[in-house]
Amino acid sequence: MAKPSYEDILNYPNLPTLPTVAIELLELTSDPNVKLKEIEKLVQSDQGLSIKVMRTVNSSFYGLAKPCSSIKRALAYLGLNAVKSLVLGFSLVDVTKSLKDCEEFDFEDFWRRSIYSATGARQLSLDIGIGDPDEAFACGMFQDMGMLASILVLKQDYAQVLAKAGARHRDLVPIEQKELGFTHSKVGAAMGTKWRLPEVMVESVGLHHDPDRSSKTHRDVVHLVALGGIASEILNDENPKQPTADLIAKARAWFDYDIKDLESLLTKITIASQDMAKMLDQRVGQAPDIQQTMSQAGEMVTALQIETQRQVDDLQRQQVDLTQKVETDAMTGIGNRAKFNDLIGQLQAKAGEHGSPFALLMIDADRFKAVNDTHGHQVGDAVLVELARRVSNTVGNTGTACRYGGEEFTVLLPDIDEANALERAERVRLVVGGTPFDLRHVAEGPDEIQITISIGVSICDPAPPAGTKNVEQIIAAADKALYRAKQEGRNRVCLESKAMRTESIQAPAQASSPALPELCVNPNNHHVLLFENDSLAATLLIALMKKKFGAKVSWIREGSGAIRCLQQMERGETPLPTMILSELHLPDLTALDIVRHVMQTKTLAHLPVHVYTATENDELLQACIEAGAVGGYRKSEIINALPIWVKQILVPPSTPRMAA
Repeated sequence: MAKPSYEDILNYPNLPTLPTVAIELLELTSDPNVKLKEIEKLVQSDQGLSIKVMRTVNSSFYGLAKPCSSIKRALAYLGLNAVKSLVLGFSLVDVTKSLKDCEEFDFEDFWRRSIYSATGARQLSLDIGIGDPDEAFACGMFQDMGMLASILVLKQDYAQVLAKAGARHRDLVPIEQKELGFTHSKVGAAMGTKWRLPEVMVESVGLHHDPDRSSKTHRDVVHLVALGGIASEILNDENPKQPTADLIAKARAWFDYDIKDLESLLTKITIASQDMAKMLDQRVGQAPDIQQTMSQAGEMVTALQIETQRQVDDLQRQQVDLTQKVETDAMTGIGNRAKFNDLIGQLQAKAGEHGSPFALLMIDADRFKAVNDTHGHQVGDAVLVELARRVSNTVGNTGTACRYGGEEFTVLLPDIDEANALERAERVRLVVGGTPFDLRHVAEGPDEIQITISIGVSICDPAPPAGTKNVEQIIAAADKALYRAKQEGRNRVCLESKAMRTESIQAPAQASSPALPELCVNPNNHHVLLFENDSLAATLLIALMKKKFGAKVSWIREGSGAIRCLQQMERGETPLPTMILSELHLPDLTALDIVRHVMQTKTLAHLPVHVYTATENDELLQACIEAGAVGGYRKSEIINALPIWVKQILVPPSTPRMAA
């Protein structure tokens, strides 16, 4: 057939135009300072349109919790774009009324694709969390309007093109280009420009079959419209495998979004499309059978999900391997110097921008050279590994431990003040020096060795008058404090220009019962939080603490209840206790979980936690100490001295201890 001219369509005298109210609405909304009152007045000026908009606003399509009684409220509830998209949608319906005599055109198929594509674009916008859902809906509704103009002007010639394309809409564009020399997308974009539609709508109409050519400004919306069209294909194609593969792949490529529940997405689109078709009074045929669609596409979905997960796993593995290689000390397994340099730079920048204080602990193993000289480097390396483990475990999630070089380690503690930084440093010192290092696994080495550390503390507090220090000043201050700790006898913590003097730790004595010195104590007004699932043990402890010493006791039986209680205290819903006393093994967790929760919560970290157990699990008790508990005890060793022990723990001890 002779190819018609593209201009023949655009210059056709009876080419339909938008209704007056839609044109005026587009003019008003092009002004960023337009008042909603003007929009309200315009929509209400067309009573029929106003009724249709309100009926749709109150339909299940929007699912409002309360009925909306006016255009004014619709604008307030849903926003300008929602009302605008509805006005344009009803206007497009009016445009098609003038084309009803085009018997060659399948209007039901047109509206089915338009509505399903538009609601698909809207639903994907909601699910992905990108773009304006109602703007995507309006763009989706208008994407095929070039087909309307083409059938109106070309009539039988365009009907033949449609017949050659068949039921699959994606096949239409190459046939149009071959037979006509232009496409409905090009015609639609030109009509949109003529009608003064917003730029984003014109671009969506013109590029919905070629979305990768979209501009950066409107790319997200164009991509959403294209995805909506693909979703419509899945629901209306006899063989949905290919469009299913396209939807999953392009959602991932364009938005880095993995569609985890395709069936749920297609169900939402189908329900919304059927509702919108009723509101627009258009036939779109029966709702597709989602189960049948999923059955046909299921093989493709499964294959893509497996491939996606494999790619994700491979990428995560590569990232972990690369991060470990770049930021992890090969021998100790904690952060290396590169990680330290990167992290302290980040904290220093945050301090300057947001006023967030942080602390640096510079740690050095005391007389470590003697360990290497006496026992050899194999023992020395084992000592460094255990030292790193104790430091890292003690700090937990409250900071980051790194190996600075040789036997020097660092800890960076974000969002912390001077007092808490010193307390944390002292806890690290006590955990490292509190028990000998077990070296029985090292060939030709001693069974154990006692190691102590010296710690220099530097605080970066941007608050006046100090101001933010640079990284070099922070490191130099901590290094200077560490040097002073060495000069003053080692095994101590020093803070920049001040020293926090501490006594040297000796190896714990091997005794048959805990050392419990008599103390003059007045525990009145103490509030003890007791976590114990044994009713008899709890009753005994409560009687001693409450009746004999006058302390208040709150008793919780289960670990989950204990965590909830701690969370309530964290939120300020219940008052803080003066100490926590916990059985090591609770029904649904251990005291180690409780200690970690306390130590990693800023408002609770100062609370002393005592742990006791009826078992002989030294490792778990020691883990509690390393995590921050101030005492670990065994019931078998304290039962004969229970009143003395209760009296002792009501005064928080100055050093953590592990019962023999």
